[in-house]
Amino acid sequence: MDLIMQERARELLGEMFRWFDLKRWGILIERVKLYNPDAAPNIKASKHELRPIPQDQIDRTAGGITAFPQNPGY
Repeated sequence: MDLIMQERARELLGEMFRWFDLKRWGILIERVKLYNPDAAPNIKASKHELRPIPQDQIDRTAGGITAFPQNPGY
């Protein structure tokens, strides 16, 4: 699996799939802490494993924020 992850990182460099891959494989937080020391103290699993829902999407939903709440931490 490590070989596949490394190859995918090289092949898709700059294609904006890395975050999704790391999250899917369950190693997002671990990799950020290992390879990004500037971000390591600030990264939290409860917040950074989800993306914020755009406010205009929440506003368009029937019931608004009560029916379609924002992800935790945003």
